[in-house]
Amino acid sequence: MTKVLVVDDDVEAAETLALLLEISGHDVHVAHGGRQAVESWTAHRHPVVFLDLGLPDLDGFDVARAIRDAQDFEPPLVVALTGRSEDVISTTRRCGFDAYLQKPAHARALIAAVERVPLATARGEAMSQKASEPVPADFVNASAKA
Repeated sequence: MTKVLVVDDDVEAAETLALLLEISGHDVHVAHGGRQAVESWTAHRHPVVFLDLGLPDLDGFDVARAIRDAQDFEPPLVVALTGRSEDVISTTRRCGFDAYLQKPAHARALIAAVERVPLATARGEAMSQKASEPVPADFVNASAKA
């Protein structure tokens, strides 16, 4: 079971993804705004974060930066989950995202992202290495391939 944070201002989209992940056996928290996402991540240190870019109060880029700027944690796998076009891929990488999935993302691509996280990190156990391995290039926009 992996702790996952789903961040999307589209309530139905966020709840649907949360349900998919819960059915797959994961512990899911949902946030509908950027500030709420940072607060939730700070409190729970989710190893995986699915993050919409277009949030009303603090955009996904700023949320990713805030998570990456914290120094006392193992960095999570942060996946941009957005309806924006592929021209934002380079921006997402500069802002600390590990992968990019374009909405609507295929369920297999979403589950594959969670499964990339090592078991010890998924359980919230301390690790001496990074929480997530670099995401291979073929994972970027995996939803288009699935």
